[in-house]
Amino acid sequence: MAGDPTLPDRLRENPDAAAPDERSRAILGFALKVTREARGCTPEDIERLRRVGLTDEEIFDVAETAAMFNFTNRLTSALGMVPNRDFDRMGR
Repeated sequence: MAGDPTLPDRLRENPDAAAPDERSRAILGFALKVTREARGCTPEDIERLRRVGLTDEEIFDVAETAAMFNFTNRLTSALGMVPNRDFDRMGR
């Protein structure tokens, strides 16, 4: 979507350095926190997202997307599933 096929890999390596702006860094930081320590998410985390311009609906979308990716990744890992060859070639 960003038109940069290397962006996902760069974000995975170092989200703070690769994110193009403060809004993106806030979104990625929150998604990482949801992934690594969801119970540690605080009202201050939500306020940071609001300060960079996210609406409550967008904040919900970020949390839901991170949670769903975590769920599906854990489910497929637990079952030993691997992506098919077509998926591996998509967009990269």
